[in-house]
Amino acid sequence: MDAFDEFLGKADLAGYKSVFLDNECNTVDLLLALKESDMKDLGMKVGGIKRLLKAQADHGSAKPVAAAQPVIPAPKAAIKPPVQTMNSQDYTPVAPAGEWRCQLDYGDHDVFISTAID
Repeated sequence: MDAFDEFLGKADLAGYKSVFLDNECNTVDLLLALKESDMKDLGMKVGGIKRLLKAQADHGSAKPVAAAQPVIPAPKAAIKPPVQTMNSQDYTPVAPAGEWRCQLDYGDHDVFISTAID
């Protein structure tokens, strides 16, 4: 027995199964979303309406069915590499390759490049 049939059985509404199916109310969620005016439009009698309203209240959800929202995965936390600080003892100057020269013609000097990673 599926949840739909089980719900109808517990609510004593099995006699309305064909009415619900003919009107494409074929899930428990859709039955829970029915309003009293919808039930009257389906041709339900007062007793059936009262039983369905009670079943909705007992189920704790007489709210209309909302459109399903897409599931968006949470962003993964950015993994940052450990910060490495260099000092003068960690640096050994390297002679430039080829004919590299200072633009201002100052001769030999060290160049430190600093970068930041966000």
